[in-house]
Amino acid sequence: MLGDYLATRDDAHVCPPFDLFASAIAAYREDRDVEVIRSERPKKNLGKLVIKKGLRADRSGPALEELSVIPQRASHIALMRPVELVVKYVEGNPFADSRFEWAGVFVCSDEDEVEAAFAMSEPPAHDNWIPDNLPDRIAKTFVRVALKRIECAAGSYATPMLPSRSGSGDRGPSLASTATRLGRLLDSVSGKGPGRPRPTARAPVRKKELSISSPRFIRLDIDEKNRRCAIFEANLQNDEADDTLKLLAEPHLVADGAIANGEDLPVSYETKVLSISLEDTGEFTTDPIIRVGKESGTIRISVLSPPEAAIGIRLRFLNEGRE
Repeated sequence: MLGDYLATRDDAHVCPPFDLFASAIAAYREDRDVEVIRSERPKKNLGKLVIKKGLRADRSGPALEELSVIPQRASHIALMRPVELVVKYVEGNPFADSRFEWAGVFVCSDEDEVEAAFAMSEPPAHDNWIPDNLPDRIAKTFVRVALKRIECAAGSYATPMLPSRSGSGDRGPSLASTATRLGRLLDSVSGKGPGRPRPTARAPVRKKELSISSPRFIRLDIDEKNRRCAIFEANLQNDEADDTLKLLAEPHLVADGAIANGEDLPVSYETKVLSISLEDTGEFTTDPIIRVGKESGTIRISVLSPPEAAIGIRLRFLNEGRE
């Protein structure tokens, strides 16, 4: 069961999609980035909700089995009582851009009256919260309101509700626009400098042309210093004209469909290149610049990845006349 895995595995933070659930429960325990779910009549705090988003990493192990319950793209909220065992998952709407996913946790309040309401609403299998199981009207309200708020959050997190001119909430088209811009940021990166148009097709003048492919996100990882990092790869084709050729990797944060300026953000949003390697030759550096000379092959880049933002990367050649 997915809930058992999340509750018992120490390595959940490096196994997608459990990394996002693990990040959410860690934030809940530290009481950060939480949304308090409340009822108004009677006024009561019902619990706390935390949702985390990130790049979708490749699945492995049990996730690849034909009948696996592990989603290929997460858009779920895990429901828990304070003992932190998953009761069930509420599935919401995924991001329009398939390279991103999100996951969250809701933990009901440990206040006796509230927790008792959720506990009594569970059937013998303890795999659901059913308000109609409760004879007490107030207890039933607690569970029903919490579920309604959670389902609303799951349905609108990836497609936010935008106010219309009449004041009513309509599901807006902004996410599609954001996804499109994200796609341009992550897919349109080439060996050319930022902001410049792609070169037009032309007849080859050499047997080989110098090029670097768009960086591909491979997975999230934890390095030997216990740092969360995003792994990217790109294909280098060399024209073998310059044995001093160098390649620069420039990471950046992607927030709300645009490149974020890291200088204006807290330290927890820091990103930087941790390492670059040319896989075919074994060339390796911890600097953002690697000398590739006349070699071709797969470039692998490890980038520090803060848990609160998505990461993008640009690759460009440094040598004169190459940019």
